[in-house]
Amino acid sequence: MRKLLQWLFGDRSSRDAPAKRRASPRLEELESRSVPAVFATTTAFGHPEVFGIGVDGQVWAQILGTNGVGSTGYFLTAVGQVRDIRVTTTAFGAPEVFAIGLDNQVWAERMSPDGRFSTGWFLTARGAVRGFHVTQNAFHAPEVFGLGLDFQVWAERMSPDGIGSTGWFRTAPGQVKGFQVGNDAFGDPEVFAIGLDNQVWAERLSPNGLASTGWFLPAVGVANPLTGTRTGAGNTELFAIGVDGQLYAEVLSPNGLRSTGWFLTAPGFVH
Repeated sequence: MRKLLQWLFGDRSSRDAPAKRRASPRLEELESRSVPAVFATTTAFGHPEVFGIGVDGQVWAQILGTNGVGSTGYFLTAVGQVRDIRVTTTAFGAPEVFAIGLDNQVWAERMSPDGRFSTGWFLTARGAVRGFHVTQNAFHAPEVFGLGLDFQVWAERMSPDGIGSTGWFRTAPGQVKGFQVGNDAFGDPEVFAIGLDNQVWAERLSPNGLASTGWFLPAVGVANPLTGTRTGAGNTELFAIGVDGQLYAEVLSPNGLRSTGWFLTAPGFVH
């Protein structure tokens, strides 16, 4: 508890100063078996950057060379206790890390364009979140979607530099047990969720990520796992495993509102 309070309310200035950045003294902390979550993105200069959670609940980063060979070595970005992370970039191309702390809050950290220094952790969502996803709105600003402990889907749009935000607002009033996010052919965020009724629901947000169409039902079948991708025309396509062990697909229109309806892709049992 003391470490968590120090992370949440400690002296941020001492955490953020570039002089305080340090490499990991023990590389074994960063072996694959010791990192429960790993995400990667690219810096504004096009260099790959890897972020991982150590077994100590810290977030570490490593910048690779342009060809992916040389690296800066690991350095610490977050001194607090973290249980899950997601990574995206701001509208200006700087990496940004989002994390769920052990307190079920969502925290963020924006890196410099070269990915070496950061603003330090700052709080984006004060509500309790059990899981989350991150995407960008049509203006390339980061947007965070979280599944609350109340089984609601909440969203928060960050400013283009990834620091300021709208604060949490509710996107889905129904009961949701899992969800995915993406963007339609126009770049607008779109949320797909599996309700407690095993139906697949969708919600398309406006270009700035604030207003939405409200939940609408694209799939009348029952589904368990859900994933999605884009067609060659840029339309969203959903794939789900039905409770009958069949594999189903559904293609949505460019604005994400209309669909072909579920159609069967695989007649066998899939798990």
